[in-house]
Amino acid sequence: MLFDKPCIGMSFNSTGEYLSTVHKDEKAIFVWVNKKMYASHVNIQALPLDYEPVWNSCVPEIGVNTFVIDDESDEEWEVPKQIDASLVTYSGLAPSRWANLPYLELIKERNKPDQPVRKAKQAPFFLSAVPTLEGFEFDVPQDNSEENRKILQAKRSLLEIESSFSSSLRATQTVEDLLNVFTSLKNMSLSAIDFQLKTLPEDLLPKFFRMLTEVLKTRQNFELVQAYMATAMKIHRCALWRRESGDEKVDELTAVLEELSIEEDRIWSDYDEVMVQNTAVAQWVKNALL
Repeated sequence: MLFDKPCIGMSFNSTGEYLSTVHKDEKAIFVWVNKKMYASHVNIQALPLDYEPVWNSCVPEIGVNTFVIDDESDEEWEVPKQIDASLVTYSGLAPSRWANLPYLELIKERNKPDQPVRKAKQAPFFLSAVPTLEGFEFDVPQDNSEENRKILQAKRSLLEIESSFSSSLRATQTVEDLLNVFTSLKNMSLSAIDFQLKTLPEDLLPKFFRMLTEVLKTRQNFELVQAYMATAMKIHRCALWRRESGDEKVDELTAVLEELSIEEDRIWSDYDEVMVQNTAVAQWVKNALL
């Protein structure tokens, strides 16, 4: 084999059918095929010792397939959100965005310092302090009781205001609105999602679980639905376990939870069957003596 430019790299494949070469001042990778691996009769003859191949004589015998790769193309490959509507699809978010959501309160509790913050022996010179038997205390000016009462009322009024997620969920009318609200919740941070679920009013629980049901029907964001559902049930367990006959809100919540349970069982049965089968095959391959 002769090439007009020196070879600077070459490699055979594992079975020996193909040879790849890289040549000086050439951007392409040349792939050569061993005819003997495919043709039944190949005439192989020994060449004389004084034989010198000429590049021009080899050119007509070589078929060249050229593939042009445009690295400067502006078109970006977009991964489809869902390959098929019948397949359970994950959101693609990092596990840190949803996996620890049901245990976020426990994680924060464990991350608290073991020892409380020690009080300074001396107060900074720019703060007024009053000496006491145990050291000192900051000299806090006496506030008016009426002013304190107004501040307390203002704080209570702020706590009664619904969050943006709750307001959007309350205003939903169609399935598309529920999916849009779920998307807005999905784009929040982990702490923000935990806050939105904790401040969710009890009268919006039916709409919240109906939203999760509609997302399950699309078979998308499967792991997010599980994390949000587990967290909401953990936070609002007292409201979910309430049994009051004749209450319209309780009956509505019960009907929504039954629909969610049926949809969850229907999707999980197909998902669990495939997952168990794949786990068994992977475990067999891992333990097999290859």
